Amino acid sequence: MDQSASLSASFATAGGQTTRGSQGSLTGASPVDYSFRGFFEGALEDRKKILLHSQENPDSSRSRQHSNGSLQCGLLNEEDFNTDALHTPVLQPSRVAEDNQIDSFGILRDNSAYEDLDPAPLESNQWTILKKIWYPGLTVFYTFTVSLFIFPGFLTVACAKGPFDSMGNVWYRLILQLIFNCCDLLGRFLAPYCIGFPFHLLWVPALIRSGLIPLFWLSVYNTLDWWWGPAVFTLVLGVSNGLLGSLCMMRGPGLVDTHEREMGG
Repeated sequence: MDQSASLSASFATAGGQTTRGSQGSLTGASPVDYSFRGFFEGALEDRKKILLHSQENPDSSRSRQHSNGSLQCGLLNEEDFNTDALHTPVLQPSRVAEDNQIDSFGILRDNSAYEDLDPAPLESNQWTILKKIWYPGLTVFYTFTVSLFIFPGFLTVACAKGPFDSMGNVWYRLILQLIFNCCDLLGRFLAPYCIGFPFHLLWVPALIRSGLIPLFWLSVYNTLDWWWGPAVFTLVLGVSNGLLGSLCMMRGPGLVDTHEREMGG
């Protein structure tokens, strides 16, 4: 303990009393001169002196740089130039435009110089976008029209038959609505796996599912005595609704420009 205390005291005394002079001798200094802040501030001051001296005497500084290795390391002696002529430039207060800002490094940035580089805002025309996405838009419109024509209207008047007769009409109709919603969700999950389906042929399954309308009509009025009919037709209706609607909405925004996708989607 006594040895460590004496060593700490000796280092503190040396730090408070000595520092590097112009000729390599040790002179009085404070402990802050040995900190990282003091090191970088000293290096910055030396660099400023080198630049100012090279600007005033370009020929002498070039020759001295080849002959004196200390200059290449960024070190100068006080007798190399007149230190009285060197000073830190003082920034005079000036009027700054409102669009100028000071960044995190303390450098004043003139944002007005970059105004001409900003791209002009692009406008989105509804009719222009509609001309580009009319096909997927019309397909989605027709798909949802057929679905809403059947669901939930026909499902709320369907009657239980066969094995479903024992549960009653109320529970049977609720089960049909549950089947549609679950199958619609299933179709939306299957859409990413069916993205390779030809885009120009999406109208074909959308048109074919129109045949579900007369099938539901005949089932409700007991013309078709198929006890499984309403359940199977509802399953097909739900899966095709979610699948076709998602495929059109996934492919449609790709038909317009980037700035039009928000409105086109």
